[in-house]
Amino acid sequence: MNWYKDCIFRVHLELELMNKLILIVLALVYSNVNAQDFTISKKDHPYFDVIEWKGKGGLLRSRSEKEFMNQIGLALVSEKEEGMWDQKFNPKVREPFFIAEDSSKCVYFLDNFDFVNNGRITFNQINGGGNAKGITVDVGIKMKRMGYYLYDKFQFVDAVVTNKAFVCQYRFLNKKEKSVHDFAVIIPHHNFIPVIVELGEIRMDEYKDGKYGNWTFTGSMNDDIYFSWREKKTDYHGWTIKAYSIKGELTEDIFFKAPENTGSFTNIGYGTRGRYYQKDEDRYVIETGAPCLINDTWYLATIREKGAARELVLFEQDGDKWKELQVSNIKFYNPELPINLGVFPIKEGITYHLAHGESDKVGFMYFDPSKKGRQEKYTEEGIYNPSRFLFTKTKGEFKVGLPSKLLVCKTYQFAFKGGVSFEHRAY
Repeated sequence: MNWYKDCIFRVHLELELMNKLILIVLALVYSNVNAQDFTISKKDHPYFDVIEWKGKGGLLRSRSEKEFMNQIGLALVSEKEEGMWDQKFNPKVREPFFIAEDSSKCVYFLDNFDFVNNGRITFNQINGGGNAKGITVDVGIKMKRMGYYLYDKFQFVDAVVTNKAFVCQYRFLNKKEKSVHDFAVIIPHHNFIPVIVELGEIRMDEYKDGKYGNWTFTGSMNDDIYFSWREKKTDYHGWTIKAYSIKGELTEDIFFKAPENTGSFTNIGYGTRGRYYQKDEDRYVIETGAPCLINDTWYLATIREKGAARELVLFEQDGDKWKELQVSNIKFYNPELPINLGVFPIKEGITYHLAHGESDKVGFMYFDPSKKGRQEKYTEEGIYNPSRFLFTKTKGEFKVGLPSKLLVCKTYQFAFKGGVSFEHRAY
């Protein structure tokens, strides 16, 4: 009987092993069906990184290793198992600044922050079809007509992309009159003829004391470009919001009352906007909130005082009030140390950089209050790949959500300076 039991046992064992093998084979088949590898071959120069054009895909960048050669090659990687297009452009600097918004029609590579050559801005525009244009815009000639000649006294503040224009912000410090003037330079995508708007003027002592804020880009809707300014109206603290057309015409002027118990922070900027790239701390300003217009809806990211603690809160405008959506506690809050915060909205929520004391974090908050975001140690990966916060965190993976699939790239490949493999995965 023992030999019979041994035979039965062996049969069961073999069946179990066979079932496991079948499951492994099926898993591999399913994986191959739902994931497709493909390679973008090296062309003239090595690829050195991939950055996200959110809503479009990944921009694979190549460049000569010779320091004096600034030309950059671009390949858009998206739904197809090949580059959608290849293009080259010639920035005037080795490391131009990538300026983009979620689903923007164009992206820009800005050469310099402050004006050059008597009031000029230089950049390259790349549109969705891969067409590249190198542009020099003479802002100085129009500034002269407004009575401003001291271009070296203008400070770069921000650069953003809207539905209709590339927008740069500058600040003029008039030490003689002890005043600060905020300007927006609106450069339409189609003709690059600049329109200058003087957003506002503030006394220098009020500016330095943090009593009032500075004009800040807030978002765009249709053809309008929105800016916010922190102030006190009658008995209410809040933000004046003004909208301008690409012709510089004022189209809207509203006021948002601030939620209760808002605390202050230093606006350090975040995301693929000019404010993040410029690191001159003298140009940082104190704010009590960051209004954001996206998806045709107003949101507000702010620091809330809660007794001896502080927390980051995301609100949504609800009539004349703010509805709380998400809250994240600031651990180990120290009132003796500043809170540094930068915010960059995408369609799904806000990405942010929050630094306080020894804590230096990036994170994400969904606009959908039923979903929870995450927070992690600060790295630049979050800047050039905001979609990574929407998916499971995997070290060394660039991830972009496409309409029908997920695009993934292992970033260790750039060390080999050859072709770069991508993977299409099912959601």
